[in-house]
Amino acid sequence: MPTDALLQIEEYFLAFQQKVFACRDSASHCPHELMDAYSRLARLRERYLREEDNITPSEKCALERVFVEDTFTEGMMHMRNIADHVVSRSQDRANIRTPNREPITLDVETSAGQLFSSHTVCLPIMQNINNGPTEIEINHIDWLTNLAGNIQRAIGRAKSASQDTR
Repeated sequence: MPTDALLQIEEYFLAFQQKVFACRDSASHCPHELMDAYSRLARLRERYLREEDNITPSEKCALERVFVEDTFTEGMMHMRNIADHVVSRSQDRANIRTPNREPITLDVETSAGQLFSSHTVCLPIMQNINNGPTEIEINHIDWLTNLAGNIQRAIGRAKSASQDTR
């Protein structure tokens, strides 16, 4: 049986997932709705961090991979930081990862207005190694949907682990 803490985490996940689906299914783009999806993601991660001492070791093992160890999730938190604070609060850049875990460095001057101007945006990137790309396309809906799937699978593994330890 899943712990109450895991069920709390799942509630926050469902709120995040609902917002992602609403953004995906919307006939028009609304930057504030997209930023709200990132804020809900942050609340979900914060809920996990608050509850990690109240879940079983097997539940924690399943969830920490996506909430603590995953570089893509960490990068999405940097984008949430831009959404909540107009520009990144980090020193001189915002390090994010694509869903394929490829590193991307955005200039801190990347504003929320730029980042969330559309469901899909092209932004300049700081690194240009070996004459590689100078900009990155970010499809927020694809990236948020990808992360929601990762989290859903992690919660499923945590629930299965709870059943296995009974």
